[in-house]
Amino acid sequence: MAHTAGVAVIVDCAQAAGQIAVDVHDLGADAYAFLGYKWLHGPLGVGALWIRDVDRFESLRMGWRSQDAMDLEGNIALKPDASRFETGTVDVASYVGLRQTLAVHRALGAAVGERIRSLRAHLLKRLADLPFDVLSRPDDPTGIVVAAPRGMTASDAVDRMWRDERIVVKLLAEPGLDAIRISFWALHTEGDIDRVAAGFARTLGAAVGADRPR
Repeated sequence: MAHTAGVAVIVDCAQAAGQIAVDVHDLGADAYAFLGYKWLHGPLGVGALWIRDVDRFESLRMGWRSQDAMDLEGNIALKPDASRFETGTVDVASYVGLRQTLAVHRALGAAVGERIRSLRAHLLKRLADLPFDVLSRPDDPTGIVVAAPRGMTASDAVDRMWRDERIVVKLLAEPGLDAIRISFWALHTEGDIDRVAAGFARTLGAAVGADRPR
């Protein structure tokens, strides 16, 4: 629809790359941005932008990495690829690390997605026995599950999980949403999922017990 209207489509793949297969040629957008860390588990502070047709986007700022050449009259020839949008010095070591990270993921192939789906099923099974309303769709192929606790605010649950269990879960406090985001990846184990579930059982169980009349 966007292309029909003449609009460029730029996709944020920060939560996709490293969890599900991302084929930029098949998806059809004009540009894709992703992070080297998060689910790729690469170096911090590094990412990349893939652009289908660099001439569709205007270079509003230029640096020494943007140009191929400059003549004596100051005419600049931009690089033919997306590196024309680089405006300053980059951390070369981090980019080498990102390249190695992508190589590892290519070697792992479908194993990462299969492992994440297996752990997701295990987590959802454990959450079904706890006072949670699971808001995520069961079949989503990611290591992110959102659930709202019953009998306790999400903020209190997040605080207690860190204070008492030393487990980090993320608070999602937005208009109309008071929930917790539980994140995991392929390197986690069923035992890690069980530890999270046991922590929630103690945390939410303590809240239920505190509300009972004595």
